[in-house]
Amino acid sequence: MSDFDKQFNDFADMVAKYVNVGVQKVKDVADFQTKKMKLQSEIGQNQRDITKAYTKLGQAYYEAKENNAQMSDVEDVMELIRSKKKLVDMLQEKLDAMKDSEEE
Repeated sequence: MSDFDKQFNDFADMVAKYVNVGVQKVKDVADFQTKKMKLQSEIGQNQRDITKAYTKLGQAYYEAKENNAQMSDVEDVMELIRSKKKLVDMLQEKLDAMKDSEEE
């Protein structure tokens, strides 16, 4: 193998190494962004569930007032709201931690 061939092969190996490192970094960033997007989506879905529960609670209140009746299933709806709010808070903390680690 000539000197030129050796230098060429060494150069090609070095380029391949840098390309592989670059591709891995891009993959890592893409995976990280995907995880963030999934968390944001999950937060949004749970917030929509909370809004639906508030609507159900308001409708039950209206119907109870309109019919001079007791509100039914109120505790179940309120517990759903509480649990969804806690879940949103936990997911938001996780998302904030991811954003903080991204800035470092």
